[in-house]
Amino acid sequence: MFTSCTEELYDEAIATQFKITSQKIPLQEVVSEINTVQIQIFAKNNARPEFTAEKQQKTKENNTNFIKIIKKDDYTTYSLLLNNYSKEKPFFSFLIITKKETVEKAGIAKFTPTNPIAVFDEKTFTGTFQIFDIYHTVIVQTQFTNGVAQNGRKTSKNTAKSNSCTTNVTTIVHNCTNGGNHAPGVKCGDNLINDGYYEFLITTTCNSAPAINYISAPDAFAGQSATSGSGNSLSFNNEVLSFLYQLTEEEYAVVVANPLLVKYLEQYNVSVESREFAYRVIYSVIYNKENMNFFNETIQYQIDQNWSQESADFAQEMRIRKFDNPTVFNSITPFLIEKNIDDALLDPCSKDVFQKIKNTTNCDFANVFAKLGADNSIYNTTIKTEHNSVMVNGQLQQVTTPANTGRTTLGTKYNYTMYVNPDYNGKSKLFIAALLLHEMAHAYFFSLVDDYNMGATNSFNELPILFNAAVVNQFPIGPDLHHEEIANSYVNAIAAALQEFQPGFPQQVYDDLAWGGLYGTSIFDTLLPVGNPNRERIINRYACEQTGNPQGLGTTNQQNPMGQPCN
Repeated sequence: MFTSCTEELYDEAIATQFKITSQKIPLQEVVSEINTVQIQIFAKNNARPEFTAEKQQKTKENNTNFIKIIKKDDYTTYSLLLNNYSKEKPFFSFLIITKKETVEKAGIAKFTPTNPIAVFDEKTFTGTFQIFDIYHTVIVQTQFTNGVAQNGRKTSKNTAKSNSCTTNVTTIVHNCTNGGNHAPGVKCGDNLINDGYYEFLITTTCNSAPAINYISAPDAFAGQSATSGSGNSLSFNNEVLSFLYQLTEEEYAVVVANPLLVKYLEQYNVSVESREFAYRVIYSVIYNKENMNFFNETIQYQIDQNWSQESADFAQEMRIRKFDNPTVFNSITPFLIEKNIDDALLDPCSKDVFQKIKNTTNCDFANVFAKLGADNSIYNTTIKTEHNSVMVNGQLQQVTTPANTGRTTLGTKYNYTMYVNPDYNGKSKLFIAALLLHEMAHAYFFSLVDDYNMGATNSFNELPILFNAAVVNQFPIGPDLHHEEIANSYVNAIAAALQEFQPGFPQQVYDDLAWGGLYGTSIFDTLLPVGNPNRERIINRYACEQTGNPQGLGTTNQQNPMGQPCN
């Protein structure tokens, strides 16, 4: 492609266009003569001419042979016809590379006629002419009417510069050299390829001062001179560069801001799976910039694990959950919970239940598990199936409730133990899930108190009961306040997590189980006093799932267990 800033140079081009040398060379040779890596990759990825089946059958010559033109002053162009007009691709397009000393440029020239045409004729062409840079961004667009290029606007990534520039485009025709002097695009005889091509003279004037522009304007072109190198390249992996060059400006900006994504692509050499993941991440971040933190954490996790297969599988699991629930998870910490919560001493059935509920997508409990199960967390939580005894009026007494939670060592911060009473043999898995979720809320509240006492004064911001207690310095915060906060803030979250754990029941089953965990507390009696129409139904639901037997037989509040038994 020939470009200039003066009409005199255009006249000179016309006068000297036959005083040049030309030859056909294959793609491999073009690549060997180009020094800029980005352009090498661009040529490899785009040099795929598409012709009709008839032409492909008749043509014996390699369709990826470029026309190399060498002009004076060491100015060289390489051009390749990518496709003629067709129903599927109603335009003519050329891949063009220019080289002058160490400055190399590349892009795609595209003619789109207003009406279907079989042969391109610049003398009568009416339609749109465009030049695309290596990012596939339009940098020049001009309308032609009956072969005359109209003044157009030059598009650029630098809007301030482009708004004051006017571009004129003139076409220079080089006819076929294989006999017959055919115009470009006209079918040759004897199965020969028409090697005719077009040059485009781009005359750009900015603020009344002419300026030189090549196929890609300097402010829009990513490639550097061959001697200076690219310097600021995000990657030196050719496959990664190829992927990056196909991105839009908005997509590319996401990658620039998150270089860990480049490391991921490099690690997997832009495999189909990694490419798909990258695109999904990019659009997820365009939708919500905060999403990138999650994906960066998954990549960093793999890096920390030396890209092991185990870490890849775990990271993939986390990503799928994020894609399925884009507004729920902002961190990978909920998924790292089993590394930090010790459930080794749980009975097999309870452990199986816990393994399932820890992956709940319910936002409130995802946050709970994230806090208590964060990797390298200062919180240490143990869950065990074991009797627990507490001091009552100076006497050590065994706890008889189905479960209870407290500090592992009295007075020690950030260490909590949840006890599951082994005496309740008939309980269903749904009951165990409700029990564990309820106790997890207690452990969470303990952690908030510890955070508050360590200076995190915003610990209770979303929990009004505990917040008010903190304001009046009502410490220690006892079980009654815990239960009041569960009733106020966590009953719905427990119900939602139970529904996710074992779906398919009426909503009331999950709601009643969540409320049933508060039976025997002062807040339960306050909100559901004797005579409340919901009280007996809730108590019976909780009791039937706890014992595995129907409750309230023969009454309107009869409840039958619906959860799966452990055995």
